[in-house]
Amino acid sequence: MIKFKYGYAIIILSSTISALTFAADCPDRFESTKLDYLGRNADGSKAYFITMSNRADSFRLEAPGVADIDRWQSSGPSVHISESNVVLDDLNGTHKLDRLNTDGSFNCFLHSRNQKAPILPPTWRPPTLPERPVGVKPENPDLPIVIRPEIPELPVVTRPELPDRPIVEPPNPLPPHVVSLNGLLYQLTTAQVVQYCPSIQFDATGQISDESIRDCKALIDTLNQVALTPGRDLLATSLWNSWADVQYIRSNNRRGLSPIEGSGVTMSIGADRAIEPDLALGFMLSLSNQDSDSFSGRIQSDSDSLMVGPYMAYGLSPHWSVFGSAMLGQVQRDYRLLSLSGKSSPMQYSLNLNLEGEYALDPHSVVRPKLGISYIYERGENYQLQGRLLGKTLAIHIDGHSHDSGQIQASAEWNRKIMTKDGQLFVPYLEGGVLYNYLNQDNNQDPRWKGMARAGVRTVAGQSWQIDTSVSYQSIGISDIKIWDFSLFVSHPF
Repeated sequence: MIKFKYGYAIIILSSTISALTFAADCPDRFESTKLDYLGRNADGSKAYFITMSNRADSFRLEAPGVADIDRWQSSGPSVHISESNVVLDDLNGTHKLDRLNTDGSFNCFLHSRNQKAPILPPTWRPPTLPERPVGVKPENPDLPIVIRPEIPELPVVTRPELPDRPIVEPPNPLPPHVVSLNGLLYQLTTAQVVQYCPSIQFDATGQISDESIRDCKALIDTLNQVALTPGRDLLATSLWNSWADVQYIRSNNRRGLSPIEGSGVTMSIGADRAIEPDLALGFMLSLSNQDSDSFSGRIQSDSDSLMVGPYMAYGLSPHWSVFGSAMLGQVQRDYRLLSLSGKSSPMQYSLNLNLEGEYALDPHSVVRPKLGISYIYERGENYQLQGRLLGKTLAIHIDGHSHDSGQIQASAEWNRKIMTKDGQLFVPYLEGGVLYNYLNQDNNQDPRWKGMARAGVRTVAGQSWQIDTSVSYQSIGISDIKIWDFSLFVSHPF
């Protein structure tokens, strides 16, 4: 009987403690409020904490042994900075945020935060996608877009040809040699045949049999090869190729306490040279500007970056090519938090590796499977937030922390060649796929998985310009995040 009474008492005590613990925590603590550590002043005598809330409320910040570090009220969504004399790296430096009743009494517990790893929000930025060989987009970023091998005098095609190869009507009479390959017809001059097949035999009339041409492996491989780098898939080949890519990203993220509005413009330029029929080497430069704000402009971030580096494309087989790039540069970030502002200039590094295939569905249509992986590393740099706040001049020291991000994209593109009556070539295309963030997977503001869809058209202007314009939506299947990407790509061989 005594054992039963003790057991009964223990059950009652446990239930009471559980009830008190549940009652002590605000039920909406994660949805309504966030407490974070900003940093310390220059001499390390003061610590600063930031509280962000999306509702009207009354707050109290306290530390071990100090009941009232700060008290304040907000009439709506707010950002508040508190100054504390408790400056400790251990557990005794942990500060606690409570919600108060209207009479100033304790209501419920919201959050606690130590004084390690200071974070200046917002930390979310639009992703950098693994796509064209562009530099680093604030966030995201690139899958392969191929070039065809650079061999002089590539045969001119008069009917729909291999994926995205030019359909050009020569002004001279039709070449005498026609090769049929994969349902496509290629017209070749005698000089072109000899160029790829120097040992081929001519008959007494100077003609070459179809069998002899089809037995020339060098020529057939050239006609079959998938493109290697951008801008060479619709134009006649040349030893050198130059290109420019302009992209605009617009994002709206409502997964946090306050909507984060972001936008960015990236301009990348590059040039590459065909070293061998299946190898091209190039160099590119990328300039980018991005900005974001939240809490009605109370928290703002603006960045300008310059990235440079080499890239390489290699044809693995007639249907597959691989593209890789490595870039480094510097980012100039400007922060504004209420009346405080600061700057940092961290170094940034990126790696991209992409695989792209190309298969003809019929003489007019092509499918391109794509797989790309990208990685970005940013080396942290210490900086200060300075300005007048709380009736005094403040200089908060922010410890820089390095961070990285990575994304994998798997997608497939379908395109179809269309020739107008006046001989203008258009190649509309559709692409769909998924994006996977293999780093920072616990970040709720940047989900692990999301879908993407792209639509665009490629065309040729004159005899030496290729133009590609597209629009994509990069947050399919994700609630409260909208990301749009608009791009214009132009290439010119020389």
